[in-house]
Amino acid sequence: MYLRFKITGVLFLAIMVLLPFGGYAQDLPFLPALERYNSQDSGDFASGELIYVADGKDLGSETYTITKKIGGKVEVTSEGVVTPPIPIPFIKPKIKYSQTIVLSEGLVPESLFLEYKGPLGIGNQKISVSVDGEDVLAKIGNDEKKAVVDPEKSVFSGIGASQALFGFILSQREGATQFTEIRSGGSGPPGDDQKLTVDIILQKKSDRTLEKSDQTIEVTEYTFVEEGEGTRKSFLVKDGTFLALISRDSENPFYIYRGDVLGEDFEF
Repeated sequence: MYLRFKITGVLFLAIMVLLPFGGYAQDLPFLPALERYNSQDSGDFASGELIYVADGKDLGSETYTITKKIGGKVEVTSEGVVTPPIPIPFIKPKIKYSQTIVLSEGLVPESLFLEYKGPLGIGNQKISVSVDGEDVLAKIGNDEKKAVVDPEKSVFSGIGASQALFGFILSQREGATQFTEIRSGGSGPPGDDQKLTVDIILQKKSDRTLEKSDQTIEVTEYTFVEEGEGTRKSFLVKDGTFLALISRDSENPFYIYRGDVLGEDFEF
């Protein structure tokens, strides 16, 4: 999922974010999101803070919470702020955003709502995506896009927290090798704004070790490639808890990581 911010039709950036919970504070025992989800009928099972980095620059942050509702639905809520990497005279614009995602009991996408708020109203945007059976309808400002998907194999690809949710889904659906991303608001790769859905295929699954100060964290790395594009991205997950997304797009490489777990100065 890449995230692209726009100010009056001008492209800001493509970053998928990426983040959004059930993580652990740095001095507390680690309780995996998958374990929390499976052991409770309702309540928050994941939360955290995401940090976005591109070209060595800190572009913004996001906080999120993932909740299991009574009856089994899952809801993601997140909010954050990003500084677009484009020059605007005399100001350093910051775009604030909020996002809500709802999945059915079987972790099937139902709805996504995303709102951007820019300085002085510049870049304001509302985006909603709904899934009804196999039909997807996206409303992006005054525009509409439609697509047909297999809902059982589809995931929302919005702001960072949607990527954290996907990391959890990967742990929940061990053995799944192909997904369809439902992308919101130009979150596709550069030059490909019109695609509402993109298939991604699992290329490799492996173990990896992350090192922070005097601690190591053993994680699972899922590397996906976009069908027909070749763009690769890796999700680093520990038992359902999202830790990072690394995009290896040749033109716009970036990564998103859990600052509350790995530390604010962590680097890949």
